Amino acid sequence: MRAKRRYMRVPDGCETDRQGHRVACARVVREGPGEGIEAGAVTDPRLLLGDMPPHERAALESEKYVHCVTERQARQVQEALTERLAGLGLQLHPDKTKIVYCKDSKRRGNYEHTSFTFLGYTFQPRAALGRNGDRFIGFSPAVSADALAKMSAEVRRWRLHLKTGHDLDGLAAWINPIVAGWMNYYGRFYRSQLYPLLQRINTY
Repeated sequence: MRAKRRYMRVPDGCETDRQGHRVACARVVREGPGEGIEAGAVTDPRLLLGDMPPHERAALESEKYVHCVTERQARQVQEALTERLAGLGLQLHPDKTKIVYCKDSKRRGNYEHTSFTFLGYTFQPRAALGRNGDRFIGFSPAVSADALAKMSAEVRRWRLHLKTGHDLDGLAAWINPIVAGWMNYYGRFYRSQLYPLLQRINTY
């Protein structure tokens, strides 16, 4: 959810990270028997990922994700936030605020929203391999389409096909730190989503 001004306050009782930032990542599930979530299933990406691209840092100032256990709880939190923000002269962004159902092998309901994007990662149902070798569907993050598009545009700006006067060592010294940063940040989960982009760079 996003407020229409840059900074947004949330009610007391929400989790904070080590820097005092309020609230973490959304994981909303349907109410009913067996529809709860396992403890620690999803945590704030800020606590997992060390280096963050500058264009993702802005999301920390404007976007807040609330982790709820049931749909009823999610709607109660949304109502409470609406009331709190109204008292501050703010309102929840009508297009950015939504309740997401974290669909996976155990949660098979059909809801309007089953994915969300945060800090360059899209969280959605994805195929996964269990410890016993069985395949299942988990609700997991991977690099978002928007982040891939931005990296692809950056590669185009390099115009590598025109740098015929540069030696390979010089090009590698220039490019490798940038690509390593992308891999370190976006490659933490489902690194295979980066392979087409990396192959394109290698082709040059």
